[in-house]
Amino acid sequence: SLIGALKDEVAKVRGSAASALGKRSTLPESAIQSLIGALNNEDANVRGSAAFALSKRSTLPESAIQSLIGALKDEDANVRGSAAFALSNQSTLPESAIQSLIGALQHENASVREARSSALKPH
Repeated sequence: SLIGALKDEVAKVRGSAASALGKRSTLPESAIQSLIGALNNEDANVRGSAAFALSKRSTLPESAIQSLIGALKDEDANVRGSAAFALSNQSTLPESAIQSLIGALQHENASVREARSSALKPH
């Protein structure tokens, strides 16, 4: 299963599984929880794919929002950008997410700043 593949020993398999889950029109709660877990993967491509997969959902549980807020501080710029993009696609954001996005607008990477800026625009 794709959820099981998120724990594969090969990083490329884990990243592909996250990407494939992001293409699904619906995800069970177990898949969302597995993607949240993948945000902590040691491989930046897996983390970025997981964040991007979560961006396909306009309503995520609080645990996903908090994990994406944490991913805004990831060492990898692509992960940070994907996390900001995922937050930008939420129908509503808690105040903690808004404050994290505002605080991160000074980021050195322009694409990350742009994604964070778009997350703060009204939907």
